[in-house]
Amino acid sequence: MDGQRSTLRRAIAALATGGLLLGGALAIGAPAAFATPSVTISSPENGQTVTNAVLTVEGTISGITGTASGTLALNGGTPAAVTISGSSFNASVDLAAGANSITVTITDNNQQTGSTSGTATVAVTLQTVPVVSVGTATVGGTTVSFAGTVSDTSITQATVIWDGSALKTIAVSGGAFSSFVAATDGTHTLAVSAANAAGSGTSASQSVTVGTASGTTSGSSGSSSSSSTSSSSSSTTSGATAASVGPTGGSLATADGTLTMTVPAGAIPAGATLTATTSATAPADAPALPGGAAAASPYVVLSGATPSQPLTATLKYDATALGGLPPQRLGVFADGAWHYLPTAVDAATGTVSADITAPGTLVVLANPAQLSDVPASYWAAASIATLLGAQVIAGYPDGTFQPDGNVTRAEFAKMLDLTLGVS
Repeated sequence: MDGQRSTLRRAIAALATGGLLLGGALAIGAPAAFATPSVTISSPENGQTVTNAVLTVEGTISGITGTASGTLALNGGTPAAVTISGSSFNASVDLAAGANSITVTITDNNQQTGSTSGTATVAVTLQTVPVVSVGTATVGGTTVSFAGTVSDTSITQATVIWDGSALKTIAVSGGAFSSFVAATDGTHTLAVSAANAAGSGTSASQSVTVGTASGTTSGSSGSSSSSSTSSSSSSTTSGATAASVGPTGGSLATADGTLTMTVPAGAIPAGATLTATTSATAPADAPALPGGAAAASPYVVLSGATPSQPLTATLKYDATALGGLPPQRLGVFADGAWHYLPTAVDAATGTVSADITAPGTLVVLANPAQLSDVPASYWAAASIATLLGAQVIAGYPDGTFQPDGNVTRAEFAKMLDLTLGVS
């Protein structure tokens, strides 16, 4: 009896320490391991951007010793069951717009070792059709200025739709844009559209009347669809009267914001005025623009008195005229022979400035010439861009500049002539 009690005590002790009693002898062993399932999500990939809100999640599992069950949680919400078949699983989920987190949990239900679980998580972004909104459009003379937003901040360009047709492409930065349209008198419709992989969205169109009573349009919120449709709203806008300044001086600015100028007292002769208006087109008697140049602003017509001192004219430009080229490609030109005025460019404010000494027509011109052998990284690229903007250089007919080549006497004389505005 004492021997049986001793054997029982040893058996109990062995069990308490993870040992086994085999044939009356004690064999010490490790506790049984609780395995954790391995879970891999194969689709979608982590960091993937998708355009379909209904997404199928698929993956594989391993290390199952019992019966497997699983759930899927979207953005930390209530888990839903997944379908498991052998070593694979799948489930369907409705994504929210923007960033989403998908977590799959697989549980191994083993009666001997207990239940253990493994998880896997992926991040997925649902890209939806952009919503485009255009704020208040302002009419000054024949220039319609407007600004707006795009809901998808990854979009870098949008299309201006004028009277139902695509007019031009404009830049979008950080989900915001601003631009203008040089219009003729009459009633027009304005809208802006933008697209991403999910489709295109178009702002509500607004009716713009140019050349009548003064005012501004009402803003419009965008509508979006995969096939670019829009609703319509209407209001009346204005043409603006000319802005003038006299001998007492002051600020001279066009209603559309294209021109701003500070005129010191006494710069305009007694009894005279200097007047500024904007126009969509150059004066009828003006020569053609320099070869390859594109107007990057409305035309500003200064008329009246000749100032007694140089006045700094600051003109707002349309960055889309650059087509991604550096702003040094811009220059202020005066009519007559469209000669270049030494120009200061402020890309941060989207303006260029130049000193004027007489009435006339001003316009910001962009030189879009492509020089294949002057990359942006070239040490003199900015200076070359400035000379292009001034129309001092144009490159060779084959689209090169040959920056390491020699300059002939004739070429140098011509560049000096154009820089000084001698002819």
